[in-house]
Amino acid sequence: FDTLKLKSQNQNIGLIELNRPKAINSLNLEMVELLLNQLNEWEQNSDIDALLIYSQSPKGFCAGGDVKKVVLSLSENPSYAERFFEVEYQVDQKIFNYPKPITCLGHGIVMGGGMGLFMASSRRIVTSTSILAMPETAIGFFPDVGASFFLNRLPNFTGYFLALSGYRLNGAEAHQLGLATHYIDHANDLFSDLEKVLSVGSSFSEKPLDQEFFISCQSIFSQDSLSQCISQWEASSHPILQSGYESFQKNSYHAAQVIWEQLRLSKSLDRQEVTCFEMNLAKSFLKSEDFREGVRAQLIDKDKKPLWQKEPLSQKEINGYFSAAM
Repeated sequence: FDTLKLKSQNQNIGLIELNRPKAINSLNLEMVELLLNQLNEWEQNSDIDALLIYSQSPKGFCAGGDVKKVVLSLSENPSYAERFFEVEYQVDQKIFNYPKPITCLGHGIVMGGGMGLFMASSRRIVTSTSILAMPETAIGFFPDVGASFFLNRLPNFTGYFLALSGYRLNGAEAHQLGLATHYIDHANDLFSDLEKVLSVGSSFSEKPLDQEFFISCQSIFSQDSLSQCISQWEASSHPILQSGYESFQKNSYHAAQVIWEQLRLSKSLDRQEVTCFEMNLAKSFLKSEDFREGVRAQLIDKDKKPLWQKEPLSQKEINGYFSAAM
């Protein structure tokens, strides 16, 4: 944590730098507790006018929450997992409601928990190196950290596509969808002139996602059921949607079933309600076999061969995930 004097605007900027580069700044409990404390402190400090959240890690801003530690803690210290999600979600909610402007610089990898910090910020900058995604189905989890709110507000049901496929958006695509408010070309001296970053305009107008993509998304993901959606998705000829479907097939079907219901149930919730909704849903996922298996395969043993549960969830079992969430 540091401060920067913006001479051009006569402002004092509170700097929050994520600095766990070996893990691409994966968030653990210690980090989110420090973040929450600093946000509370600067909220009351009249000398601080605005905030900047960023990282100088060469690989990116933040790869997500440290779910490896979450799963490993379940047998030894089960309270850790719930505490982590509780504080992480509080941080995102605090940023979303913050009374001072918060800029987040999302260069390189911005995924999962990193998207939570990014999307809660009032000013969201992507670069030519940015890769944004909510890839939770690959570990048998659900898009959390406010995704129930921001994915439901994307045009043409594209939020459903991102949630179910884990598709990786580049900076231009993220800007086009409205996930980012500003776009800058990534330069080597990006971090040597933070004042330039904070004063960047929003003149970028490239639209890489074509009209066919949006029309197809609307048709596929507006279906009444996941099975109907899958039938249409499988038949799609659009290359981005085809690629997304291939990823979807490799990921947890249990997670997909719950995510479909998640996005339906949270459609009309406000940001505060989403925080409570997702906290209860996270507690349900801590009991999920697919979540433990996905983290084992992707992050612990790293064999990349998860053995997902084969029998689909019944509607009663899906409803069970949400029994405390509504």
